[in-house]
Amino acid sequence: EQTFWNAAIAHELRTPVTILRGRLQGLAEGVFEPKEALFQTLLTQVDGLARLIEDLRVVGLAESGHLDLHVRKANLDEEIQDVVAFCDAALRSARQRVVLDLQAGVVPCDPMRIRQALLALIENVRRHAVAGTVLIQSRLDGANVCFSLEDEGPGIAPEFASQVFTAFRRNPAAHTQDDHKGSGLGLAVVAAIAQAHGGQANCRSTNRGGSRFEISWPRV
Repeated sequence: EQTFWNAAIAHELRTPVTILRGRLQGLAEGVFEPKEALFQTLLTQVDGLARLIEDLRVVGLAESGHLDLHVRKANLDEEIQDVVAFCDAALRSARQRVVLDLQAGVVPCDPMRIRQALLALIENVRRHAVAGTVLIQSRLDGANVCFSLEDEGPGIAPEFASQVFTAFRRNPAAHTQDDHKGSGLGLAVVAAIAQAHGGQANCRSTNRGGSRFEISWPRV
């Protein structure tokens, strides 16, 4: 397992580092002009590296049982609304429209980590789901808090469903909205955050032919 992780991490780091080195070498040698567009490209690669490092840190801490949370009473519905507003432009560019059904209210959680999990779910949908409606719900279910995100397709193959929250596992048949397939860590981060809250993450197919991702954790 350690050998696999080392190889996977090296693979994910190689592309952005190679791009950064090539562009910086070109700047140093005068091959490229120091224009704003080029610097924006470099910043995009650095941002990608920063996200990868943070995702690796979260998954690693969770697997060792050291992912600390700062749990407090927070309005889950407001947290979800803020994240959706932040992602609105990216979702619209993928021709995806969010519908909210929020009924959870104030619950115990680590708001920063919950935002991180929702961002990962939204990014997963943006990359892999078809154009259409994205339903985001929150509710209280007995002793648990739940929130979910549901898309309209193309769904997840049954043979891959059991691996969807495993780090560095990608669905080979997945539809993508862009050329970059992502690190394969996003859903592993979602599961890690759910488990750190004493809960779980799960995924199932829907009647609409899409996928429903849900996080739940105890209310106390």
